[in-house]
Amino acid sequence: MRRTIIFAIGLIMMRLTIAQTPVPGGTIVGENWTTYGSPYLICGNVSIASLSIQPGVTVLFSGNYTFEVSGVLTAVGTFSDSIVFSQADSLNGWNGIKFNYSAPGSEMAYCIIEKSYNHGIFIDSSTPIIRNCCIENNHFTTNGTAAGGGIYGIGTITLTDCIVKNNLTHASGTYTIGQYGYGGGIYVIGNLNLFKCKILGNNLWASPDWATGHTYGGGIAVVGILNMYNCCVSNNISNGGGCQGGIDKGYGYGGGIWVNDTLNIYNSIISNNTVAGYNGRIAGGVFCANVGTSSIVNATIAYNSNEGIYSNNDTLEIINTISYFNGTSQVSGNVNVTFSDIQNGFIGEGNINYNPVFQSSTNLIIVLGSPCVDAGDPYFVYNDACFPPSLGTEINDMGAHGGPDACGWDIVLSSNTDILEYSFPEQTSSAVINQTNHTVDIEVGYGTDVASLVAFFTLSDGATASVDGVNQQSGNTINDFTSPVTYVVTAEDGATIQDWVITVDIAIGFGENYLRYFNIYPNPFAHKATINIYN
Repeated sequence: MRRTIIFAIGLIMMRLTIAQTPVPGGTIVGENWTTYGSPYLICGNVSIASLSIQPGVTVLFSGNYTFEVSGVLTAVGTFSDSIVFSQADSLNGWNGIKFNYSAPGSEMAYCIIEKSYNHGIFIDSSTPIIRNCCIENNHFTTNGTAAGGGIYGIGTITLTDCIVKNNLTHASGTYTIGQYGYGGGIYVIGNLNLFKCKILGNNLWASPDWATGHTYGGGIAVVGILNMYNCCVSNNISNGGGCQGGIDKGYGYGGGIWVNDTLNIYNSIISNNTVAGYNGRIAGGVFCANVGTSSIVNATIAYNSNEGIYSNNDTLEIINTISYFNGTSQVSGNVNVTFSDIQNGFIGEGNINYNPVFQSSTNLIIVLGSPCVDAGDPYFVYNDACFPPSLGTEINDMGAHGGPDACGWDIVLSSNTDILEYSFPEQTSSAVINQTNHTVDIEVGYGTDVASLVAFFTLSDGATASVDGVNQQSGNTINDFTSPVTYVVTAEDGATIQDWVITVDIAIGFGENYLRYFNIYPNPFAHKATINIYN
């Protein structure tokens, strides 16, 4: 027995040893990394000529080493089985993934790039496909100018369905050096294309010691062209810091976004971003500098500190946009605003100044009945096309969920089919709703005509109800409840259906007439008596 146990333990230890694959520094050619060899432990700077990484593989770095792609990298995970690039332990970071004039054909999908002490991904004159990736918790600190803690790009960079979150870019320094920070999450010199991405909780910080410190773009900074569709830029910080002895101390620009050239934002949410600086701060949401032909169309810009939008130099066109609940002002600088909901008002055709009525301060989707529904530009090119997320008629809804490009939002339709509330004006007590058996029992007053009753009810969000093929409208549709009635409730997804049985009982009583007196005889009585009632 003892020999068997030792043998079993020996097999386990052998398997654990095999499972960790050390990768020495050098060039990798034609390799295929699988879960059998995972985790792969990088023990030196590596250069990728050709490498495939399978779903579920973890790549760990034992030191501050670089993973440089000069050829083609194929790292394609799955939704349930990501590929992870991370540090081996909390004491040693790594140097990020670098695409350096790499050959066409690289792809990263469902990858997690985390805990680099440099840029999470650095892209120079390369065109990798990057989709469904999470670039998080990377930390780039340098003395002087720091940029792109999550991603630093030169050239044309395209991200689709990616999350860039909780990265730190920190420009520190001394008395003789000015500190400048760009893009806490992403910094690009060239063109940045973002589709359905989330840029969340990134921190850009300049902390000079007796020197100038400025920061530009807590979430995103672009020197060039930014094109952004169906994205969320939220909870980022641009902190200019500065100190008491700096020449012009510290300024923060663009808590969410800073662009020096051309800006095109469509159907995106910019919210809850913060800008700070020892000496000044401008635009918690979006800062546009030296703008060429730029536009913001169907955006929701809310709850940012200081200005929601600021533009200098050329004119920025803003249309079908909500800018509300921001700090000191909603829109300022050289802007032309039309068919937009601007808090405190703004001169321009079709502009309004009404509370947009969001679902909540964290869920910035307008609700049915909002003054922004059908209030956008009525020109047909702006018409709503997808319901949901758009509401009302085909006329454009102001905000991120209106217009033709609202179709780019991933809307998860509810499968709930519940009756949440049910009542009649004639009821004697609250309805008994059984969510397990899908029944509703309710009593109405004596004398109620149950053959012609109108019910008031609330269903799961987006659900509808019908009786014998007739659509039911709360407070409007008449039904005969002489016998139990079956409501067919269809969920928002259009596929999930549940039958609910509604049973109405009539209370038994004397009505509401006051009795003057009554007689019972014979008195005393035996097994039978007569009662006469008088009113």
